[in-house]
Parts: sequence; C-alpha cells; structure tokens
Amino acid sequence: MKIILLFATLFITGSFFAQRYPGLDSVVIEVSSPASIKGTYKVTGTADNKCYAWLDGPVGPFWGIDDVMKTAVTAKFVLVKDSTGANITNAADLAGNIAVVYSGGTYNSAPMRYKQKLINIQAAGAAAVIIISSVDSETYAGGNSTKTAVDQAALAITIPLFVIGNTDGLKIGKVLSKEPVSGYVGKMKTYDYDLKIDRTSVVAPRVRTNVTALVQEGDVNMAFGLQVKNNGLKTHIAFRAKVKLEFENKILYRDSSLWINDVDTLRLKPKDTTKFFGFKTNFAPKFDLAKGVYKVTYTVNFVDTSNYKTNTSAADFKDLLDQEQNSIDNSYSYTFDIADSVFAIATISSYTDNYRTKQTYKNVPDWSGPVYLASTEFATSGYEQGTCIVLSDKNASRLQADGITFAAFNKERKAVKGQLVKINVYEWADKFTSMGDTVFGFKNLIPLVDRQEYTLQDTSIWNYEYVKFDSPVRFENNKRYLACIHSKDSVLAFGYDKLSVSMFGGYLQDYQPVNPVYLNGKYYRTGFGYLYTPAVAFNVSPQTVNGVTELDANASVKVYPNPVSTALNVAFDLQNAMDVNITVTDLSGKVVYANKSLKGDAGTNVMTIDTKAMNNGMYVLNVISDNNVVSKKFTVLQ
Repeated sequence: MKIILLFATLFITGSFFAQRYPGLDSVVIEVSSPASIKGTYKVTGTADNKCYAWLDGPVGPFWGIDDVMKTAVTAKFVLVKDSTGANITNAADLAGNIAVVYSGGTYNSAPMRYKQKLINIQAAGAAAVIIISSVDSETYAGGNSTKTAVDQAALAITIPLFVIGNTDGLKIGKVLSKEPVSGYVGKMKTYDYDLKIDRTSVVAPRVRTNVTALVQEGDVNMAFGLQVKNNGLKTHIAFRAKVKLEFENKILYRDSSLWINDVDTLRLKPKDTTKFFGFKTNFAPKFDLAKGVYKVTYTVNFVDTSNYKTNTSAADFKDLLDQEQNSIDNSYSYTFDIADSVFAIATISSYTDNYRTKQTYKNVPDWSGPVYLASTEFATSGYEQGTCIVLSDKNASRLQADGITFAAFNKERKAVKGQLVKINVYEWADKFTSMGDTVFGFKNLIPLVDRQEYTLQDTSIWNYEYVKFDSPVRFENNKRYLACIHSKDSVLAFGYDKLSVSMFGGYLQDYQPVNPVYLNGKYYRTGFGYLYTPAVAFNVSPQTVNGVTELDANASVKVYPNPVSTALNVAFDLQNAMDVNITVTDLSGKVVYANKSLKGDAGTNVMTIDTKAMNNGMYVLNVISDNNVVSKKFTVLQ
C-alpha cells in the first residue's frame, strides 16, 4: 500500500513561507525530577538582547546577557531565599546551580532592588536564573535605563535569564519549596517523537477585531487550517490535528483531521513541515456572534499506526498522547474579538494569544505591549512613513467610520505630546481580485479623509490616540477602504501588535491586502514582515444615512484633490453601464468644461479633467446620468 487517504481537505497546494519568530520556541526549561512535575515547560521570555529583548517596545540599552540560544545548563534548581529587598540568605546554595526567583512584576519596569537581587544571584555563582513571572504573558527580563549605579551594574550580568509563566512557575516553585528539583535550561533538545505547531503555522482570521453589525446570521464563514513540523528525529506517516472554538467557556465548534501518507517521498521526515491542510467543515454559524473574546485552539498528537494498512476510517487510528516527548509546542491558541464599535486588523483585547492575562473586555483598543519597528528609512530626515489597514466587507454599508485610533511611540523615550500626524482614508478603487493579480496596485486611491492633521495629546512615551474625522466616512458594500496614519517626524513610530497573526488566514484564503505601509512616497502591499499587525482601528457606528445624501440610486461622485491646481480626478459609481455627461461650471453658471460622450461601466469609474486653463476660484462639477444630476463643488488654486 503506497498511500492512504488524507482525512482532510487540502486548501493550499503551494509552499507558504513566513519569517519565524526567533528565540522562545528554541529554548526550554526541563524538569527531570521529581516525577510529579517532570516534563518540559515553555519559556515565556528571556533577557537575551540578540533574541527577544527588543519586542516590547522602545526600551534599552539592555542587560548584557549571554546568548541563551547557546546555553545548556543541567543542574539542581535552587529557590532563592531573601529577607528584605535584594538581600539573599542562601547565597552559598546557588553556586553552580539554577537559581529560581519570584518576580515582583514585569522586568523592564521592576524596582531597583529587583535588579540588585539578580546582580547578587550572579555574584553568588549561579549558572542560570529562572524568573517566575507574576503573569502568564510573554515578557522578558531587561533594564531600560543606565541612570543609576544599579542599572550600570546590571549591564555586567552575563548569566542567562529565563522567564517562565506564573502557572508553570508556581507548579515548580511549590514543589521546590518541599523537595529537591533537578533539570535543564537552554537550547531545545532533540527528541525522537516531537511534533510542533506555532503562531506562524495556523490559519487565523484576516480581521482579528470585527464588528457585531458585520457578523450577523449568515455573514460568518471562518476557515481553519494548519501546518505541522516534525521537530524530532524519527520519520512519521501519521498524526491527528484538532481545532476547537470557544466563547465564554462554551464550545461553538470542533473538528479533527487525520494526516497520513506512507509514500516514502511524502512521509514527514525529520525537520520537514507539511503543507497547510484543513478540516472537513468550516465554521459557519446560524446565529449572530455576540460581543466578546473568542478563542481558537489547535492541537496535534501522534496516532497508533500499527494496523494502518487495514484501517478504513479516521476513527480507526487511536490517539497516542504519551508518545510525544516534548508537548509544549503541540498546542497553539489565538483569540479574536467581536466589538460594537471597533474594526481592527489586530485584536483589541489584552487577552490576545497564548499565556495572556484576561482583562475586562473593552470596546476600545487595548493592545498589550505593541512594538515599534525600526527602519533605516526612519532615520532619514524628511521621510514620510504611513501605517495602514484595509477594510472591505459585503455588508460595509451598515457602518460609518467616525474616527481612528492608533498607537504611537517616541523612539527617543520622550513624551509624544505635540508631534504632528496626518490621517488619510481612501476608497481603494483599483479593480483587482487578489494581490497576485497583475493589475494589483495603488493607482486609484480616492481620498475620503484627506491628510487631516492631528497633534498628539498624550505625555507618555507610547500611547493610544483617538482622532475624530471632520466628517464621517460612510462605507459602501464590497468596496476597499485604505486608512493610513502618516508622519514625517524622525523619532515618531506607529505601534504594531506583535501577537496577532491575522494576515496568515487572509493570505491563505484569498491573498487579500491587510496592512500596507507607506514609505517615502510609495505604498507597499504588506507591512513589516508576516509577524506584526498594525495597532490601528476604525471607530465605527451604524450608518445614519444610506449612502451620500446628494447621490441618486444610480451614481455616487467624488472629486480630488480639492483644492486642485492642474488635474482634477473624478470618481463615480454606477450600478449599471450607461452614458454619462460631465460638465463643469463657474459660480455664474458659465460652462467651462463639457464631456458628452462618456461611456460609464458598472462599478467605479475614474476620469481626469485638465484644470490648467481655469482661473482660481470655486467651480461646480455635474455628473448627469438617466436625467439625474449629482453636483460637487471644488476649488482651483494655481
């Protein structure tokens, strides 16, 4: 028998490449004894400035830490005992061992005495430190200032620091307070049986914060899928993948898929990764999605293949949960939000991905530790950067955008207050099906909010800012809208959510644009790699007027730029193809331009009118179709 049926739907045939999130998935904390807590534990952060220290934003310089990727320490775990502050009462027990210490908070903002405690642990001769975080979230140990003697001394720390989430850390700490614990910290070991999934290998929604008005009955159809890596030394022919969707601890959807292939060239060999594969059904509920946080969990495990040649269905392959030797990367969860008045590519709740702490759900952006991304172009005087998101939905006319919220950083660690940004919102009228189309581009961007200026108000180093539009943007069904925050300030950067992976789902399903960027006069189809989504959101409300008030049922009209100097762009929408007449008059009614032979196509049409010969002043453009007239005023300013 050369091949057995793959009990799954393959929905992508080509390879999918994504930049891998370095560091944390390559290091591990492993307990070898006692048996009650034996196993591998996820490292949720490090203090390695080559690995992860940069991820939580504009903090630095960082403590001088050995490269944890090269670390391998096998020793006893010793719980650090102290009296007050940074004083250690069992320093003699730490020499050559792995010190375990409880944190007093996240480490980039911990009190000076905590930094001093770590200095004292190194002075006592500890080989490495495991820091038990006060939360389960991803974090790191690092210094963000060199203003004090303690900070200066912290830069000399060279032993590796590993952070473990609170739940796992307490499990180890409680046992350690009663009996000896031994183990290992450092680079992930190699096992015979080790399957792996992570945030870069699962399908997630393109839109991670959707609006209740857009997820009503029949409007939701989510795809689920993943790829699995053989991280072990043995070749495998089968495993089972599962997916589960939960809301408020209730399971809304679950499915499983058996991957099996015994063709020699197609078996899952060591370090190989499968192509993306899906499940039997997608999630298409017959009910509205309520406001709140939804959690999707993927898991993977080995199955018994001893009788695979005679098995006839997926149910014949029994799960072998105990064959997996490194289970910390056999499960991955992400969340998505449903909100009443926010649309964003990133998640807005702080309960975002694995090991996040759930807070009260808010209907405003609350991204947890967005990251700014450095670029050599940002250092150039006079550059302009723009961070963008895309909105498009078959029911978009239910909503209007009243404003926009974004995260902003000052890279010089000063208050962002007083810095100028500009907001653009466009109807993206280019006619393309996907980013793979040869006609894909940014040629027809019709301004709806045209470089509206806003001065940042907050006095923090990084913050969230809300900008109300001068007038609402009324969305229309099935059109693309591109919203961008622009700046020419060389020290100002816009935030990105480091945990949302919305673009993977979007790219795999239909390869639509998600988060373009603008740099120095040019738009780029995607943002900074595949790992980050912009911390930008539309603030929306129900549309109070159906369409633009001046428009008839057959046409809508937009003119730009306004004021105009040499060439006026005119965009108009038609439900059906028809003849259109366009005239321009001055305020006295005199016709200064006429086009009576224009054939309009169904959909968006764009044309250009030469205004170089027109005198400065205000004019009226008239679009006439089926005896209906739509008028727009514009100003010529040579």
